[in-house]
Amino acid sequence: MTNESDEKIIIYNASETGKRFHRSKAKVICAIGPVGSGKSVMCANHIMYLANKQGVSSDFKKYTRVVVVRNTYSELKLTTMKTWCEWFPEEYYGKISKVAPFMQKIEVNDMVIEVIFLALDREKDVKKLLSLECNIIWFNEAREIPWVLVSRATERIGRFNKCVDGDENIRQIIMDTNPPHDEHWIYKVFEEEKPEGFDIFHQPPGLIKDESGNYIQNPDADNYENLSRMGLSDYYTSMVNGKSEEEIRVYALGMYGATFDGKPVHPQYNDNIHYAGKEIETLDKELIISLDFGLTPAVTFEQMTDRGKVNIIDEIIGNDIDIRAFCGDILVPHILKNYSGLPVKGFGDPSGGFRKDTDSSTCIQICNQILKQHGICIEPAYTNVLARRLDAVNRFLGKLVDGEPAFQLSSKARTVRKGFLGGYHYKKVNTVGSTTYKEEPNKNEYSHPMDALQYGMLYFAGNVDKAKNMSNTSSSKLYNTSNTGWMSR
Repeated sequence: MTNESDEKIIIYNASETGKRFHRSKAKVICAIGPVGSGKSVMCANHIMYLANKQGVSSDFKKYTRVVVVRNTYSELKLTTMKTWCEWFPEEYYGKISKVAPFMQKIEVNDMVIEVIFLALDREKDVKKLLSLECNIIWFNEAREIPWVLVSRATERIGRFNKCVDGDENIRQIIMDTNPPHDEHWIYKVFEEEKPEGFDIFHQPPGLIKDESGNYIQNPDADNYENLSRMGLSDYYTSMVNGKSEEEIRVYALGMYGATFDGKPVHPQYNDNIHYAGKEIETLDKELIISLDFGLTPAVTFEQMTDRGKVNIIDEIIGNDIDIRAFCGDILVPHILKNYSGLPVKGFGDPSGGFRKDTDSSTCIQICNQILKQHGICIEPAYTNVLARRLDAVNRFLGKLVDGEPAFQLSSKARTVRKGFLGGYHYKKVNTVGSTTYKEEPNKNEYSHPMDALQYGMLYFAGNVDKAKNMSNTSSSKLYNTSNTGWMSR
């Protein structure tokens, strides 16, 4: 793609990925790839491409209504609308209204295009999205958009129809995104479920590895020619400096992975050290289950080895389910199927509740009514002080046992792993002149299993302390006895 501003001419040259994207007749299409790959430009030009293909009305014009969506008002104004106006400037394509929701009416040749820009952090905009009749919806940076809105949006496209032949009416949802993690709805819908009418288009990585395993520029990367023209030929190679492997995977290689905003709660976690990369074999030892209550109940499963290493071997996370149903219908069957015969002990949130009018002791009582039939008892963790809970986790993250990490995470604990990678974080607070963060971890889909884990880790940390105290007491007694014996000679 080129932008010849001196001549006031803008020329869009589609990449190979873009050509396939533009040819797709699927109802929902998504472009996914590394940063700087021209995804947003691809989508903006795809809208014009579709509008030009729209069926004609009785006055021989092509009428199209487009909705452009971004997750926040600031991102909509600073990025999405900025990109749009670079390619379809107001002086040539029509002014955009200055009051939200922003609107632009484009009349070019036989095309009449109404473009509406909406932000999902504005309640009025969300209501408008769910009530609008339109032809095309563009979700910019789709990984920030909830699936429920995308699903509802599929009901709105095609309902704006001025075509003489209704079959010629354009209807399509388009998306662009940097890769999310592999439990995101984008991965589940496009890569696993693959419903009819959904197409995803992966762009080439910005980097490839040479024979020595070092990252080098991929000459076939989308938009690389344009980046070079802008003096950014080292755009991707310079990106790797100071970045984690996970960040490189997502932002430079365009692969699914876990990257998050905010400050990680556990910076001591090192995925190369603490993640086993496979399922950890269950030991014939006591199994600890740790519970966090609420309508998103979570359980983590842990064991401690004879040498004092903690293995996080499994997790279960509920969604919009009360604790009675969760325990009876999900937790008990899972334990019976996977951990039958093991002694099981449980620890739960000592202060949380799953309903406003129900306290945590009631939650524990409900759990025990069900679990005690199977010889399992849940106890409240001895503290709910955040600092002590986090310290219980951190002391194992920062320790070695027999030269190996004292904390190991199984591949079955997928959400917990993403929590450690940054999903469980302190949210950034916007302040003038500095970056600050909230004092407590952000409540989100990762905080529930991470909170649960902490209750089990408190138990393990307490056991280690008890063992040390016993050892010190025994050593002291032996020393005194020996000393007395020596002095009595």
